[in-house]
Amino acid sequence: MILRLEREKGHLNFYPTFEARLRRFVEKYADKAESCPVDSILHEMVNRWINTPALAGYFLALDEDDFTIGHLASWITNYYGQNRLYVWQAEMDEGQDVLEPMVVQLKSWIAEVNSKLPCDFQVTRWEWLTWHPMVVWQRYLRKTGLTVSQTHSLIEGTL
Repeated sequence: MILRLEREKGHLNFYPTFEARLRRFVEKYADKAESCPVDSILHEMVNRWINTPALAGYFLALDEDDFTIGHLASWITNYYGQNRLYVWQAEMDEGQDVLEPMVVQLKSWIAEVNSKLPCDFQVTRWEWLTWHPMVVWQRYLRKTGLTVSQTHSLIEGTL
């Protein structure tokens, strides 16, 4: 089952599990802790979930026993005057292939958001951050029906 976390639907008890997965993901993949200020990001995410819940696409994949087997952390952001979907993290546990049903739920949430927005402000573009090889994610994302139009590399450092 794919669950979009919504406070008004009683999903508050799932949020600590979601947050713990986000923290483990950063610890696992970020080269150095200072390159990803996880505490600040998690603080911002919980504030978004509380203050603008319709713009928070926080998803958990659950097995038949309600054990968490995957997560996707995304939100709507405004990028140079254009609303877009930003996906910060997506990870499925080893042997679990729940990306396609998760993207179905993601698209459903975006359709719901867009139904409340004027045409000029609808979410039509997405951006996916990954610490994994881009070519692998491109293949997965195309399999889900998402259009991959361009990719970028990020070079990060200290001053």
